[in-house]
Amino acid sequence: RDLHSFPTRRSSDLQLVGRQTLWLVKNGKSVFSTDVVTGKPNHYTPLGAYFITQKATNATLKGLNDNGTNYESKVSYWMPFNGGIGCHDAHWRSSFGGNIYLTNGSHGCVNLPVGSAAYLFDQVEVGFPVIVYE
Repeated sequence: RDLHSFPTRRSSDLQLVGRQTLWLVKNGKSVFSTDVVTGKPNHYTPLGAYFITQKATNATLKGLNDNGTNYESKVSYWMPFNGGIGCHDAHWRSSFGGNIYLTNGSHGCVNLPVGSAAYLFDQVEVGFPVIVYE
């Protein structure tokens, strides 16, 4: 879908699409976009409308890998919007966008370049709408 054809009643939100792009929309206009890596096929980033529930710096994200082992990922910028799923920097990645998510996607989170995550962190507040769609 084209960014401008997505129905929304809000004038400011984050929009994430299956094309592996995040748009920051303020006052009805896209003011920032970045390539991202979302959830891999068995850990899709859930579609829907959400809100940023908190903001944290220097967080440690924990979970289970596909093989049952635990992982811990230290991130500088953490903005969850659906329980343990959210937007964060992924300093361990060297590229974003395209089809990376198909073979090397996240556990459901939205991985951003560090600079993009820092910018986004400064632009959104708790309660900021997040729309995830294909």
